[in-house]
Amino acid sequence: MSMPSARHCRTRLAILLLSCFFWQLLCPPVWAGPGIGFLWQVQGEKPLYLLGSIHLAEPGLYPLDPALQRAFEASDVLVVEADVTGPAEERAARLFMERGMLPAGESLKQRLPAKMLERLKARGVDLGTLGFMRPWALALVLQSNELARLGYDPDLGVDVHFLRLAHTRGMKVEELEGLEAQYDLFADMDAPEEEAFLAQTLDELDAVGSLGKEILAAWRTGNARALEQVIFSGLGDDPLAKRIHERIFFERNRTMAAKIERYLRNGRAAFVIVGAGHVVGEQGLVALLKQKGHVLTKVESGVPEIVTRPSRQAAQAWPAEQVPAR
Repeated sequence: MSMPSARHCRTRLAILLLSCFFWQLLCPPVWAGPGIGFLWQVQGEKPLYLLGSIHLAEPGLYPLDPALQRAFEASDVLVVEADVTGPAEERAARLFMERGMLPAGESLKQRLPAKMLERLKARGVDLGTLGFMRPWALALVLQSNELARLGYDPDLGVDVHFLRLAHTRGMKVEELEGLEAQYDLFADMDAPEEEAFLAQTLDELDAVGSLGKEILAAWRTGNARALEQVIFSGLGDDPLAKRIHERIFFERNRTMAAKIERYLRNGRAAFVIVGAGHVVGEQGLVALLKQKGHVLTKVESGVPEIVTRPSRQAAQAWPAEQVPAR
């Protein structure tokens, strides 16, 4: 197997940073203060607000830009890729154990080539403890441990903020995918893909911080083109990278676009939050919805006109300025 180029490594790391909600453990805390990011209003029977989000945050994120809070207040239902709060946290851990472990009697020492085992040892990986994981699961653990070492915290993400706020207020929460579907993105990898994924993770661990800064700059300024460049530049003719992009972004975008259209027709105002990587590019959600004839308007920071119906009475339960409970 040839080693990926630095450009390809950056592209693949961007996949991890910006796609699945479940992958929030792999994202750097790229929030440094209030920002609007990527928020669109989609015309329908009732307004629909589409937010391209980055799933981790720092306390400096809060208070959120007023436009984000107004979009939430103007909605009847919160729609996310997967709800990972409350009881879902235990289910996520159970799914990881069920799908991330090798069959009984097998270990990575049997599965992986000697050079890969040497790289893991050099990273301080204890294969006596972690060697019974599938390669993709070990890759996630390595990413999570590295980010924790750097002080990154998934609990302050904007998705989690609005999920907790919605549950506190009794607001309806619905999923575009769900935890099981997101775990399947990993569990369905074949052996060569898993090994390549683990190898790329080892290549890319040291690049998390610098790539996060690029993503932050693009997100904070609402620069969709710059974010698209971070994600999709450097693909070239690499078949593995193309397969990953198709599976992680494009296939899911088409499915999510169809589900979002249903909210535009069902008479409920919806606030939809997805990873920012799903909204940019020619096959992103914004482009797909426009291709289907929908009118999307980019919401600017602090724009008051976003409110198209009275705020929910429960709005007083949790001020927008409050940082979510840890």
